Amino acid sequence: MLSFGVRLALFSGFLGMAGCAGIPAKGVEGNPVLGPQSQMSKGELRVLMAAVRFPDAEPTFSLERIKKKVVTDLDRYVKEQSYGQAWLKADFRGWIKLPDSLEKYKISPYNFQVDRSRVRKLAEDTMTALERDVDFSSYQHMLIIPGVLTMPGKGYGMICYCANPGMLTGVRRNPEYVVLKSRGGKEFQGGVFVGTENANLGMFAHDFFHALGGVHAGKRLVPCLYDYERQSDASRPPAPEHHAIYMGAWDIMSEHFVKRDQPPPGISSFTKIRLGWISPEKVVPVRPGENALAWLSPLTGGGDSLVVKVPLAGGQYSLVENRQ
Repeated sequence: MLSFGVRLALFSGFLGMAGCAGIPAKGVEGNPVLGPQSQMSKGELRVLMAAVRFPDAEPTFSLERIKKKVVTDLDRYVKEQSYGQAWLKADFRGWIKLPDSLEKYKISPYNFQVDRSRVRKLAEDTMTALERDVDFSSYQHMLIIPGVLTMPGKGYGMICYCANPGMLTGVRRNPEYVVLKSRGGKEFQGGVFVGTENANLGMFAHDFFHALGGVHAGKRLVPCLYDYERQSDASRPPAPEHHAIYMGAWDIMSEHFVKRDQPPPGISSFTKIRLGWISPEKVVPVRPGENALAWLSPLTGGGDSLVVKVPLAGGQYSLVENRQ
């Protein structure tokens, strides 16, 4: 039996996969208490940001509005969620002109139906347009912002996604960071995420966190927390009320936002742990059947103790956190 003394106790508990077996990928280290954690998600995060436009489509949002969202607002969100352990160094460029019509790049809004060749074309055409002025080795990640108003199946087709690791290989089986090449032969193998001009801040953060997490044991270390099968069910609109059935809006890896005109929700202790933003000393380990008293600080603000971890059978565990 567990009993917890808490301040303003609102808890969100959930099951997560334990540290996966296998050899850790580059940028990931295993921790005996917390399992695998990203080593690429702290300190200065160098991101090349390219707002791109198509010859047959006019952007709806101004560059200034886009820049505020992906530079200022995203940096603030990352700092808040990481307790100041990570921040952006953004190099924002736009408008970058792409050579072909929107139709040549447009993809499906359903994860399982995305044409990988079109994802690669968008990334490599963007690199080609920038290659004379950019040293891609100076950046860890690249954000591409298609300048077209997009809703599922309209405009660019999908509002946001992580390409690397992600759509360029698929995410269900052995995702990896693939090498992208410009026409002139310049290469980039860092994280790549894509969000259209009207994407919510939570969408940009969601896919950036995929890239920050990296790959471990054949899976993205920071996974989507919604039902992937339901999201790819083309018989229904790709709406969060249909596929965000496990955690709802308690983590942007489950649901990007609650209301479009409001700041996105935070992330859960599970995602914070995977990103390396919660250290072992802030976790209270409790064995099944053990009595324990734990005073948990609100997860949002940080504190000495942030989460209780209870190991379960089959390599799973429960996490208990204080959400307010």
